[in-house]
Amino acid sequence: MTDSSNDVPTSAPLTPPNYIRYLGLLVAIKIALIVIFYLLTFAGVNLKTTSTFVVAPMLAAMIEGQYFARANGVKPSGALCWRFAVLAAVLAVFVEALLAGALFALIPGIGQAVGAMPVAYLFSGGLLAIYFGAYFLAHRFFFPMGARNALNADAAKTKRAAQMSKGGKS
Repeated sequence: MTDSSNDVPTSAPLTPPNYIRYLGLLVAIKIALIVIFYLLTFAGVNLKTTSTFVVAPMLAAMIEGQYFARANGVKPSGALCWRFAVLAAVLAVFVEALLAGALFALIPGIGQAVGAMPVAYLFSGGLLAIYFGAYFLAHRFFFPMGARNALNADAAKTKRAAQMSKGGKS
């Protein structure tokens, strides 16, 4: 039996999103992006944009949505998408804070420069709040998008296989 509004089985329990896998994906994508941007700087390509901070959470949410859809065979419900968005955004902000801490530890003088500002803590908290909002929205929309894409791809693959088997017999 399914709920027709979400195509979610009402009788069978769903496998929840794997937040450990999501966190691993997020960290791996962030590190890969840092390396790519660093290498592009050496190649003379300048990609100064403020939107790049949200690319890693978008990709990680889409990939986790694909895993969820393939494990369960259905799109996630709206409630599950909202819950994932909150928890994943908290994890993403935590990773961002850890990376910022590493930046302060690895680059000499940056701590004193930021610490010299009287509103340094307010600025850092405000920046993390902005990140949380952007991450929350990215997770809310890209998690179900990844699930939908995986289900559509699986349906297309099944349809092609059925057409191939019909074509091979005639």
